Amino acid sequence: MIQPELKAYRRCSDRHVLVLETNLTYVEKCQIFHYADLVRKAGDELTGIMKKRYDQLVRTKRYRKLKTLYKKYKDADNKKALKDVCDQMKEMQKQYDVTWDYCRTSMIPIGKKYGIDAVFALTKAEDVFRGIEKCLYSDG
Repeated sequence: MIQPELKAYRRCSDRHVLVLETNLTYVEKCQIFHYADLVRKAGDELTGIMKKRYDQLVRTKRYRKLKTLYKKYKDADNKKALKDVCDQMKEMQKQYDVTWDYCRTSMIPIGKKYGIDAVFALTKAEDVFRGIEKCLYSDG
């Protein structure tokens, strides 16, 4: 029987979990866990880079003011003013390199450094940027 907490997590999660039974040797298991550890380290390094950029952005008075205006206009359903605020926020994000493009391109040399396949590196970069976006547009 699946636990209720696990069911709730799976409903909210955008990732699919597939459970398989295999006959792996101990050495093969070690290789898989080693690769997973490399992906984690690369993700941690990218998270550190993006966190520094995000912290620099949040330190500015202008961005903090725009964030409060964003919340105010979103609650009031003022679409025109919300679009204007979003445009200004995006411009500041570009200025401080807190963008998806910067995150993706920063992961390329990190992935090469750790010897990670491009698919796994890009997936990890997407995960990191999804967290950054949550901080940018909500209370994060």
